[in-house]
Amino acid sequence: MIEVRPTDMAANIGLSKQAVNDILREYEAKGYITLVIDPDDRRAKRIQLTERGRSLSDAIIDMSAEIDRRFAKMVGKDNYAIFRDVLSKIADIGPTS
Repeated sequence: MIEVRPTDMAANIGLSKQAVNDILREYEAKGYITLVIDPDDRRAKRIQLTERGRSLSDAIIDMSAEIDRRFAKMVGKDNYAIFRDVLSKIADIGPTS
């Protein structure tokens, strides 16, 4: 199980720590995550999925795979692979304006 600190998540996705903490509190209130003491730094916390959160994560992964299969069938596996590669490169670059 991958656990991440909220501050690291904020840096990775380009949001403020406050914005990430607001979102995390909402997910925690709905039972998808829990915040646990970081064993490497007892002042910090790590995000941990609950059973409900793992179920949601598994469902999202399954749906994403199904969408991949459908699109690959529509345009062909090779074309879809090119599309995914280009989209990944665009996402890695980020906003350019």
